[in-house]
Amino acid sequence: MGSGSVTYVDTMACRLARLLVTQADRLTADSHQTLLTPFALTVGALPALDEEFVLALTHLELPLEWTVLGISSLEVSLCRESLLHLAMRWGLPKLSHFLLCLPGGVQALSLPNEEGATPLDLALQAGHSKLVEDITNFQGRRTLGFSRVQLSEQAFLQYLHSSETLTLTL
Repeated sequence: MGSGSVTYVDTMACRLARLLVTQADRLTADSHQTLLTPFALTVGALPALDEEFVLALTHLELPLEWTVLGISSLEVSLCRESLLHLAMRWGLPKLSHFLLCLPGGVQALSLPNEEGATPLDLALQAGHSKLVEDITNFQGRRTLGFSRVQLSEQAFLQYLHSSETLTLTL
């Protein structure tokens, strides 16, 4: 019988992912800037962390009632920034696809923030037209029972909704 050790590394992406989850129902149109300040991050540094954000979020234990819109009900969430708004504004394709697969993700895609902009609007305004195209195409391919995010050429994160099973394939 073999043995091994596991080392937990608390990266910048892990810390920011935890903050995003706890702040999901308190986001505003300025959050895309204010959330980065404590970490001394710039928007330009975020694309390098895209995959790490997805991996960090998969390892967090989310409350049962948690959604991409936060813990509050969907009615209260109207006209306010969501995690999907942030991810699309920041131009993070892997995080955006992953958030769409989580509870509240599809609803967040059509919700305007307090400025009246949807996540797709924000991505277009920020010049992320490829992300808008990918998300639009993803919506048409998404099946209700299965979601899949490609992390790299050979790595996929898959979620089976009926059994709530998350699988990482390398």
